[in-house]
Amino acid sequence: MKSDYRNTVLTGGFWKHKEDLNRDITLNAVYEQFDKTGRVAAFRCDWKEGMPNQPHVFWDSDVAKWMEGASYALYRQYDADLESKIEALIDCIEKNQAEDGYFNIYYLVVMPGKRYTNRDMHELYCAGHLIEAAVAYYEATGRDRFLRLMEKYAAYIKAVFMDKTAEPMPKFQTPGHQEIEIALFRLYRCTGNKDWFDLAEFFLNQRGNNALDEGHSQQIQSHLPVRKQKTAVGHSVRAGYQYAAMTTLARETGEKELADTCRTLFDDITKYKMYITGGVGSRSSGEAYSIPYDFLNDKAYAETCAAVSMIFFAHEMFLMDRESRFADVIERELYNGVLSGLSLSGDEFFYENPLEIHPDNYRKTWDRYPISERVKVFSCSCCPPNLNRVLASLSRYFYASEEGSVWVNQFGESEYACDGMTVVQKTEYPYDGRIALQTKGTKEVYVRIPGWCRSFSASRTYTMVNGYACFAGEGEIVIDLVMEPVFLQSNILVYKNLDTAAVQYGPVVYCAEGLDNNGDVHSLYLNVSDPDWEILPTEEYGCHRLSVNGWRRENAEDAPFYPLQEQFSHTRIRLIPYHAFANRGTTPMLVYLHYRQ
Repeated sequence: MKSDYRNTVLTGGFWKHKEDLNRDITLNAVYEQFDKTGRVAAFRCDWKEGMPNQPHVFWDSDVAKWMEGASYALYRQYDADLESKIEALIDCIEKNQAEDGYFNIYYLVVMPGKRYTNRDMHELYCAGHLIEAAVAYYEATGRDRFLRLMEKYAAYIKAVFMDKTAEPMPKFQTPGHQEIEIALFRLYRCTGNKDWFDLAEFFLNQRGNNALDEGHSQQIQSHLPVRKQKTAVGHSVRAGYQYAAMTTLARETGEKELADTCRTLFDDITKYKMYITGGVGSRSSGEAYSIPYDFLNDKAYAETCAAVSMIFFAHEMFLMDRESRFADVIERELYNGVLSGLSLSGDEFFYENPLEIHPDNYRKTWDRYPISERVKVFSCSCCPPNLNRVLASLSRYFYASEEGSVWVNQFGESEYACDGMTVVQKTEYPYDGRIALQTKGTKEVYVRIPGWCRSFSASRTYTMVNGYACFAGEGEIVIDLVMEPVFLQSNILVYKNLDTAAVQYGPVVYCAEGLDNNGDVHSLYLNVSDPDWEILPTEEYGCHRLSVNGWRRENAEDAPFYPLQEQFSHTRIRLIPYHAFANRGTTPMLVYLHYRQ
């Protein structure tokens, strides 16, 4: 099955705006901060003891992700400045790469002679992101210098870890932070060299199986061999990258045991460990998955990178099983858990994405809460360039095709062309649910019916297959997804959310901010029996604002506690898309509000 960002052009609407924002603002903003903090200069490999900005173990990966995102943007629209920045970085890599192919800034200039002695120091993780950047740049430009440099590096890694023909002998056998597995599969598909497939498979099969990897930890998913891992545990980003690679391997080999393991892991996450926003990894300790239904709202970690990793995992699952639920998760992540990490202006970011903010919490110096305002850069700044590469390659997730059939997975103004098939999509989604498709050269067209959609109509006869409306032949297809605001409640085991409800409209989860609700949202109650919805379109958010009937609970007495006597006043509750919260300074925010009948 083919799913390549180069086959699709976004032509307008919500996601075209985000793609353009990324190209025009976010890429430059991230590069500027990486330049200021020394990450770009570090590639010169001339740092000496006593100089400022000592390179960090993961700086290679930060810049490599930016290079990957910039490459996708360069493919869409030539930019001489962007190209020169990438080429300058490649020049540094070529100049400073060791004769044997090794390249890692930290171990070249800070800890020379210590290669592969500490599993936690991100060497293979950084290598993976450099490889992905090289593949992206080659696909975007056709120039293979960077690709050849990274193939040389990959060959050295294979000689050290798999073939045992190169020095030094490593003190560990598998990556502490997974990522290189995804990269090697991409390198294999790009070059056709099966060495890279074999090395990715080797790393996966060695995980949890090799005595050299001391401390088989759940935190880095090394507690069990990959086929025995049935629950999502540990660092959520590492887990998502590993599960995506496992699914790729299962899909390529047709192995049932591994495929079933991936299905089990996906179900474990989406049934028990995923926030309504798509956020995963609820614990700040270890940036990790927790036990089922452990969803604290004000302390939600829900790292932006973890949401990105879920997109990668879900996409590979779709390519393997072709079920709409996987594209549903991608949609939930994109509109909510990923996009919340980026400011509306495109130059500020969240690492963590809470579902509740109460400014008074930040006076509790003895406790830990996510920050309440976006910043331009983090000391660990993995999330901003991850947004760069996802937003620059959004079109990858819109369509897929195989043998005359096309799957329409995401909705937005776009044009698709592959193997003699074309699809032109016209829609104002997510403003409304009408999707018009004009197809040519297709034997079948599968259009996803989102999980949030309770009913729809279509202009032609169809059959339902794995959550898709399947239309035979080519021609025009018009689908109307009935889109209306709905109240959603948590499983009763999410104790903190008892007697509360969230609002979703189409794919978009909503929240209430104090700025729109007289400064306070924690005393608001939704009127779920008579909501009297008001839909308020706004260009600022790219989708609707909402207003709904409700009440505000008031104190009957000026005391910390008093005899029960409910006192409510009627109010209209104003809601904005969750992804747009915290763009107007620190203010209270809630996704789950109290409700009354």
